[in-house]
Amino acid sequence: MKKVLYVMIMILLLPMFVYAEDNNLVLKSITLKKLSEDVEELSLATIENNKINLDLKMYEVGDTAEYIVVVENPTDKDLYLEQNIVNTESTYFDYELLGVDKSTVIEKNSEKEFLLKVKYQNEVAKENFFSAKYNDTSNLAFMFSNNSLNPETKRNVLLILIVIGATFLAFKYQKKNKIIILLLILGLIPVTTIAENNDSIPINSNITIQKVRPNPCTFDGELIQGAEYVNGQYTYRYMQKGMGSYNYLTRNFIYEWQNIENDGWGVILTDKDSEEDVTTKLCTSINDKPIVSMNYMFYGSKTKNIDLSSFDTSNVVSMGYMFSEMSSLTELDLSSFDTSNVTSMSYMFYNDKLEELDLSSFDTSNVVYMSGMFYENRLLKKLDLSNFNTSNVIDMSWMFSSNSLLENIDLSSFDTSNVANMSSMFSGASSLKEIDLSNFDTSNVTNMYSIFSGMGQLKSLDLSSFDTSNVTNMSWMFSNDSNLEVIIVGDSFQTEQVDQSSYMFSNSIKLVGGKGTVYDANYIDKEYARIDTPGTPGYFTGVS
Repeated sequence: MKKVLYVMIMILLLPMFVYAEDNNLVLKSITLKKLSEDVEELSLATIENNKINLDLKMYEVGDTAEYIVVVENPTDKDLYLEQNIVNTESTYFDYELLGVDKSTVIEKNSEKEFLLKVKYQNEVAKENFFSAKYNDTSNLAFMFSNNSLNPETKRNVLLILIVIGATFLAFKYQKKNKIIILLLILGLIPVTTIAENNDSIPINSNITIQKVRPNPCTFDGELIQGAEYVNGQYTYRYMQKGMGSYNYLTRNFIYEWQNIENDGWGVILTDKDSEEDVTTKLCTSINDKPIVSMNYMFYGSKTKNIDLSSFDTSNVVSMGYMFSEMSSLTELDLSSFDTSNVTSMSYMFYNDKLEELDLSSFDTSNVVYMSGMFYENRLLKKLDLSNFNTSNVIDMSWMFSSNSLLENIDLSSFDTSNVANMSSMFSGASSLKEIDLSNFDTSNVTNMYSIFSGMGQLKSLDLSSFDTSNVTNMSWMFSNDSNLEVIIVGDSFQTEQVDQSSYMFSNSIKLVGGKGTVYDANYIDKEYARIDTPGTPGYFTGVS
C-alpha cells in the first residue's frame, strides 16, 4: 500500500507544476478598426471579464454593419479561441463572426483579425419594427476562452480524472488515511485556480464611433463638371471645391469655385450672411456620387450653431478653411466626423471665438497640409493632439500661430519627418511657457521663418534634436522673444544653406550664449546662430 501512496503523491503533485507554467495566458485587447456606413452608433459600452457589450442602433430592416475585431496575444504562449463566441439576447439582429473555428489559435506575441457582420433582420414583425428602429439597444458579448481541444484543457481533464481515481483508492483501501485526504484537497486547488483564470481574461478597450444615416439626394440636371445643385441651406457643385480670395482693393472676400479631379461633389453654405442656425441635413451622396470637398464650407458665416450630426465625411479629402473666420461660432461637436481620407486641414479652425476643441475622433493619417490649422484660436486654453498621426504632413506653417491663451501643448506624438515648411509655426503663442520638441526630426525642413517669434513666456528652448541642414530661411526665427534666455542646440543645427536670416534674434534681449555672450542688437542675423565658445561668440548653448 505504501507504493500506491507514493505513486499517488507523485501523480498529484506533477500537474501542479505544469499549471504554474501556463497560468498567464491572457487576451490583451480588442480594438475596433472599421465600421460600415449603415450604422448610426456602435460603442463599446461595457467591459466585464472576457465580454465586450456593444450598444448598436440601425435605421432600416435589412441594414448591415461590418467591422474588424483585432485580437492580440502578447504572451509567449499560444491562445486558443472557442467557435461559438457570439451571444446576444436581441431578437432584432443577426450576428455572424467569421474567421473563428475550433482550430483557431492566436500564436504567441501576435494578433489576428476577425470580421463581425451584423444585420437588422428582415423577419422583424411590423408592430415591432418602429420600436426597434428607434429604441432598441442590443448587447453583444464576445466570449474568449481556452478551446476544449487545447493542451491546457486536456490537462484539466487529466487532473480531474486523477483526483477521481485517488478518491476511489482512498475509500477502498485507506478510508481514514488523512494524508490522502490532504493530497486530494491540494489536488483540487490548481483546478479551481485555473478555472478562475480562464474566466478572467483582461480586455483593454474604450472606443466610440458614431455614423450618420444615409441621406442620398437626386440631381435632375446633366452631371458635368460645375453642375450646381441647391438643397436647403447648402449649394453643391459637381467635381468642384469651394475657394475664396481677398480683394485688397475693394476689401471684400470673393467666393469662387475651382475644378477638382475627384469624382464627387463640393459643398458650401449658401448664405454666409445669415445668422440663422444651420439645420439642413447634408446630402451624403448626390446621384450616387459622394461629397468629397468641404473646402471653405462655412468660411465667414455668421451663424452661431451648426448641426453636424448628418454629415458623412468618410469620402471627404479637403476640409481647408472649413470653419474659418466665423465671428459667432463658439463650439463644435465633431464626434461624428470620419477624417480618414482627408488630405488638407489647412486653416480649418482659423477662428478666434472657439473656446474648446475635441479632436479625439480625428484620423489624420492621410493629412498632408496642416498649415494654419489652429491659427488665431485666441480663446483656446488647451488642445489635445495626442492621437494625431502627422507622418504624411509636409506643411505645418502657422499651425499654432497667435494662440495667445494656449499654455501647454503635447507634441510628443508628432512625426515631422516629412515636414518641409515650419514657418511661423508657434509665432505669437505668447502664453506657451515650455514646449517639448525632442521628437521633431527636421531634416527635410527648408523654411523656419519666424517659427518661434513672439513667444513672450518662453524662457528656454531645447532644439538639440533639430537638423537644419536643408533650411534656407531663418529670418525672424527667434525674434521678439522677450523672456527667452537659453537656446540649446546640437551639432546638427547648421546654417550653411541659410540665405535669409534677417532679424533672426531681433528684440530677444535676455538671450545669453552658453559661455556668457549676451544679446547685442548689432548681431541679430545668422552670424551669431552658433554655439557660444571662447573666441567664437554665439547665442546658442551646446548640448551638455
